Parts: sequence; C-alpha cells; structure tokens
Amino acid sequence: MDSHQCFIDISPDIILLVFEELYSDAPESFSSLRLTSHRMRDIATPFMYRKINLSNELMQRLSPGHEHAKCMIQNYTKHFVIRCALDWQMVCDLLLSCKKLESLTWIYRPQTSAICFPRELQDCLRILPDVALHVTNYLNPQTPPPLYEEDAMLLPEGNLVSLTATALMTGIPDGRPLIDRKPLNDLLVASRNLETLIITQTVAPFSAAKGRLPPIKKLELPIQFWSPPIPAEMNEIWDFSRLEELDIPWANLSDFLGFVPLKAFAALKCFRIDDRCWMHRRLRFEAPDELRDNELATQQIQALLESKSDFTELKLKCLLSMFDISCISRQTTLRKLELLDIQGSELFWMANMFPTISLYELRLIRSCCLRITSLALGFHVKGRRADSFLTTIAQFRNLHELTLYTESQLHDAKAESYIEDIDYSSAVKMKELLVNKKLGLKFSKISINVGGWKEKGRPFRGGIDWDVRRENGHNPERLFIFAVDNTGSLSFEEKLNKAQFPWPKWSKPFCSPRPPKQRHALEVERFRKAEERLGYV
Repeated sequence: MDSHQCFIDISPDIILLVFEELYSDAPESFSSLRLTSHRMRDIATPFMYRKINLSNELMQRLSPGHEHAKCMIQNYTKHFVIRCALDWQMVCDLLLSCKKLESLTWIYRPQTSAICFPRELQDCLRILPDVALHVTNYLNPQTPPPLYEEDAMLLPEGNLVSLTATALMTGIPDGRPLIDRKPLNDLLVASRNLETLIITQTVAPFSAAKGRLPPIKKLELPIQFWSPPIPAEMNEIWDFSRLEELDIPWANLSDFLGFVPLKAFAALKCFRIDDRCWMHRRLRFEAPDELRDNELATQQIQALLESKSDFTELKLKCLLSMFDISCISRQTTLRKLELLDIQGSELFWMANMFPTISLYELRLIRSCCLRITSLALGFHVKGRRADSFLTTIAQFRNLHELTLYTESQLHDAKAESYIEDIDYSSAVKMKELLVNKKLGLKFSKISINVGGWKEKGRPFRGGIDWDVRRENGHNPERLFIFAVDNTGSLSFEEKLNKAQFPWPKWSKPFCSPRPPKQRHALEVERFRKAEERLGYV
C-alpha cells in the first residue's frame, strides 16, 4: 500500500487533529499543502482563512469582482486582526457577513485621532455579542489630554475579553492630572466577560467606589503599579476567584502577597515573577532594608507554594539560600520551572561563581516533578560537581527545552589575555554533555545565558574598559542558543544585545584581539574623549 492510499484511509478526525497542531506551529505551510490533492485542498482551505489580518490592500480585493476571496472569508474566517486605519463601514459589513466569526483583535494605535476605537465598530460589535474583542493598546500617551473626548475610548464592554492598557499617565510633578483615570476604571467594572488584563507602565487607577472588577483569569502588572489600599478595600476592588495566571514584578511582590489572602489564589496555575527585578540589578552590597524585603518576599512565595500543589508553571526569583525546595517538589503537575536567585550573577561574577540550587535539591525536583518539559536554572561552571549537575538535568525524561544562567569566565585582569573564546568553548562542552547524557525526549532547544545577558538595555559591565574589550571580541554578556533545525540536529546561534556597544559583527563566534599597541592607543583616545565630555579638560 502506497503512502497516498494510507493517507486516504486515515480518519478525518485524526487528520484534523494533525492539522490543528500544524496550524499552531507553521500556519504558512497550508498555502502549499492545499495544492497537493483535492482532498488536501478541502481540508487545508479553512485553516488558510481562519485568521485574517485586515489591510487596505485586502479590502480592495474584496470589492465587487472578487467574490471568491470574499466568499472564502465569509465561510471560514474566525479571527480578524486590525493594525491600521481602514474604511470602517466596509469592515463592519464584512464582520456581519462572516458565519464563523469568533474574535477581533485591535492592535491599531492612531497617533492623531482622539477616537481610538471607531464608533462604527462599537455599534457593530454590540450587534455581535458572541464575538470576543482583544485590545492591545488602550490609551495613547502621545495624544495631548485636551484631544480626548468623553467617549474617546468607549469599547463594547460585553465583547471585551482581553485588554492591555499602555502608559496611562496619571499625574505630573506639580500634581495636575494629565489623563482622567475614570474611563479605564468604569470600563473594567462594566466588562463582565474580561479574562485578561495587562497593564504596562501604569499607576493603579482603581477605586472601590466604582465597583468590583470582574473575576479575570490572567493578570500582568508592571513595576511601580502597586499602591495597595487598606486590606478591606483590596477585597472590594479585586476578585481573584478565577485567576489562573499572575505576572508580577519582584518590587511589588511582598506588598501584593501581603494584602491578598492565600485562599484567594485557589485557581492559580501559573505564577511568574518579572525578569527585570533580576536582570537590572547592579553590583553593590544590599542594604539591610532591601535584604529584609527579599527575605519577606521569599517567605511569601514559599507560603504560596505550600498552600497549593497543582501549579503547571512557575517562574521564580527568590533567596535560594533560605528557600525550601520541598515546596516545589510537591508540584507534581508542574511542566515549566524557572528558579533563580534574586541576586542574579551581578553580585557573584567577580568571585567567579553563580548562585543556584544544590545537586541534592535538583535530584529531588527530578524525582518528584516528572512532567517538567521546560527548565531554567542557574549553573556554576566551576562548581565541584558541575558535570553531575548537568547529568542530573539530562535525566529529566520529558525535558526538551533548557535555559542555563551562568557566570562569564572573563575578568577585568585577564580579559585581554585569552586567545580562546572560553565562554563559547564552555557552552559547547555543556551542550555536548547534556545531549550525550539525555534520557527520554531529546532536547529541542538549549539556551546558555552568560553573565546576565539581556536583550535590551546597556550591559551590566559598563565603562570604557569593557567597551574596548567588547570591540576586541571579549564580551562577558552573551546568549548561546542550540536549537533543532530542519535536519533534526542542534544548530548554533548567538544573540546580540541590540542596545549594547556596536561592536563589529564577526564572522566567527570569537575574534582574535587587536595588537597590544593598537588596543592601548584606542583605550587612551577613549579616556581622553570621556574626560572632555565630563569637563575634566
């Protein structure tokens, strides 16, 4: 029996399940897949038109004379995305004609208009109460306050399912309000179907007098958001009875967990602490007050984990030295785990070490949390039992995605003396040991973060000395990625920080340093320019 006959004999239900997985991984493949046979065309066509990004070019193609494309969208499209200004009446007519429409995602953010969400769409969606509305830009900080009319940001409350409020400015140094906080508060209270609330760079605009917010499922808070009221008022504002995902910065963690009783998180499955609280730290000794806050937050995290045993994802920062790992070993349903010390690598790189859990604690997690598929941990390269630590990680049978945070082996005194790229060589050795010792599923991705690498912002090690070293190829903050390619093998890629010093793009992972005289002359010139900039000369 040939392969074509085997495909014909497969149940349509099984084919649909396979195509659903393919759609989530590579939706662009359906345009070529539908050309292989008539049966494949019939199955693949609905997937091709399932999600449509509306544009002016597309709207022109739906004008009279292009009935086939319009018919396909009306019959198969479930999700529309709007990223630009359109003929809103034409958009409304299209929405009303779609038979399977489920959601509309609003990403467009006008820079001049006061009406950010068109009234035509407001009225249209109220006619379609079952269509979910996802809004990713609620307020426009570039529009002066006088341009905002009373109904500038009205949204159909009954349709609103997901809302991202961006940069809501609530005051300036002299205390005058820039934008009234009332519209957002009223909108949230009225949106009883709201499930996701993401707030970025926004001061808390909520008041108990407006009523209680709906029981959302996902909440993401920014740094400097949390201004906790009295505990009694907290319960009058928030309803966490359905909360399944919580993203919160470390800076607000102790206040948040201190005001919300643990029993309120009965439905919580994913708990993530913001990376920035770890990556943005600087090399300094902790003040006593900060140390007490870190200890308090660690105790609160532990109490939360001890109150539940059904988490599926944990992204934690804490003081590992006082953290009891047994509260993680109780999470038998855990699939994703990130566990890092709040102090990160910055306080330890000079001592050539990295804070992490012990080998015993790692083995305890491996033996109890059998479903883990994604893992992120600190790793001490020069540790006495480093190979055993990596071998234990490789014994997580369902693990296929791994991220290791480790220290750089480049130091101030010796950075220029290395001819070999020691951080890259170390990463390759770690990858090879992990792959050779792996049990169960093979690795699909191994990421090695060296020296606290971050995608944006200035690198931790600053100053003229390190700028010169980076120009010469000695970069102490790097991200090495080994990911499965089309051939099934792990291919190498190194990511650069977009905001770091613009060092040359070497053709190899490491480039030999410049000659000492040339390097010295460049360094002297940089010192001279720095002194001029600071006014010393």
